[in-house]
Amino acid sequence: MARNARGNLTRKVGESFTFRSIEGKAAATVRIDDIKADPKCNGEYPEAPKDGTLVAFTFTVVTEPELAEQGEVAFDGGWWKYITEKGITYNGSLDTLAAYSCLSDKERIPSVGPSEKAQGSVVLEVPDTNGVLIYGIGDGIEFDLSKVLKKP
Repeated sequence: MARNARGNLTRKVGESFTFRSIEGKAAATVRIDDIKADPKCNGEYPEAPKDGTLVAFTFTVVTEPELAEQGEVAFDGGWWKYITEKGITYNGSLDTLAAYSCLSDKERIPSVGPSEKAQGSVVLEVPDTNGVLIYGIGDGIEFDLSKVLKKP
């Protein structure tokens, strides 16, 4: 699979990416079901974003027993970073109170362990929607928000 200049795979809605075990076997497959700017917030006490725009990702995850080597797949804000359209890495938090409080517990994707299936969402607060969001550390999955976002 071809990687971009940052060494990341680029993905959009409807596409998938796979985590592999040390032996190279599929350990988890993640399908991107939806990406939206300014999602409708159904959390019990939603907060307005203070420093930007909320972006919601919805995923379906299917894991294999091989994931046990790595633990679990998680999507919380610590696994993401934002890079502006000028290539500057944003040093603010993406996992803000507004982002966390947007979703109800039933909507939020859980951490997913070996031999599990899950579907849910994560919401991040980005400074603008012109840059890219990268999921993962090392070999990341990159989403160019200017190309992949559904605006309400």
